[in-house]
Amino acid sequence: MINKSLLVHICCAPCLSGTHEYWKSLDFSSIKGFFFNPNIHPFMEFKKRHHYVRLNEKFFGFNEYEYSDEYTIERTLMGMMSAGDRCEYCYRMRLDETARRAFEDGYSHFTTTLLISPYQKQELLVDIGHDVAEKNHVMFFDEDLRRFYEMSRKIAREREIYLQGYCGCVFSEYERYGKKSNLKSTGT
Repeated sequence: MINKSLLVHICCAPCLSGTHEYWKSLDFSSIKGFFFNPNIHPFMEFKKRHHYVRLNEKFFGFNEYEYSDEYTIERTLMGMMSAGDRCEYCYRMRLDETARRAFEDGYSHFTTTLLISPYQKQELLVDIGHDVAEKNHVMFFDEDLRRFYEMSRKIAREREIYLQGYCGCVFSEYERYGKKSNLKSTGT
């Protein structure tokens, strides 16, 4: 019989706060959290998100955690800019690495906290997840977790977990904040 275990790609602590209990309620023998987000901009935002996951490890209660300090912003930005869909590039980069790690570490399944967000492209996430799962010989746990989104925000506020205002990349930061600013080009 196969050892049913799960590697969870963690995008941030708020998203994990709404999903950790659900995953622990399933019949996985072992659950490991994996923070891998070289897409997050700026660097201090990356560090902040990393910090809040680490700070709440005991609360989340997984068997183990791994944190990638990889921050390849130049390669990530070039990949996003040359891709037809920057989100597709970003999802694929992170999910492919998670699937590869799951296989190498002997996990039968992998998933991502991105599945909780109503702001992510669910169908694209699921398609990419299954694609990289097949390539890496593991299974993708693809359940739609958006029903936990509001609860995740409530838990994050109660625990004083940093709630970011954008997905993570420089483009999403600009879409969230840049278009609202009153800054105008001077033409110089």
